[in-house]
Amino acid sequence: MNRQTPKRKRNEYVDDGHTVYNMDLVVGHKKQEKEGARLTKNERKAAIKAAFAYYLPILFMVIFCFIAVGFLLRAWLIK
Repeated sequence: MNRQTPKRKRNEYVDDGHTVYNMDLVVGHKKQEKEGARLTKNERKAAIKAAFAYYLPILFMVIFCFIAVGFLLRAWLIK
């Protein structure tokens, strides 16, 4: 007795465009348009150089502080 169960037909989903909930008032749900800065190649290089000039001294200071704290901890733990 091989009785096969009939296969269910799948309904095709068709997007009719209606909304269930208005998402305009939800915080953080805003359609963001791509507002990229249109820079030329030379302007982009200049912007990258300026960012490095601004952030590298800060990075070196943070690294120096970690090294200084490491030396102080080592000196404190050895005594």
